[in-house]
Amino acid sequence: MTYRECLDYFHELSVHRNIDGLQDDTYFQFDVIGRDSGHFYIHLKDGTFEVISGEYKQRNVQFIVTISSLERVINGVMDPIYAYATGKLNIAGDVSLGRNFLSRIIKE
Repeated sequence: MTYRECLDYFHELSVHRNIDGLQDDTYFQFDVIGRDSGHFYIHLKDGTFEVISGEYKQRNVQFIVTISSLERVINGVMDPIYAYATGKLNIAGDVSLGRNFLSRIIKE
């Protein structure tokens, strides 16, 4: 997976999936580090979300992760809690909210 494919995945997910039960009007910042890096954020409101390229400074949760680790989490190969506990995924801000969000975006 590339950074662009990651963005495409989240854009596609935003069209087809509602994420209910999380704190409303929430911002999730993704800082993808490594050789294929970039920044994007997700704005969750009313159970739907929007994916925007760039950085959002007033975020509730910030994820710092390599594209390969993010891909493994998204594909369900690596549990988000394991990724966080082993340092493959850094979560700043509301860690519980971040882990809950990640568990809801895993491919089924």
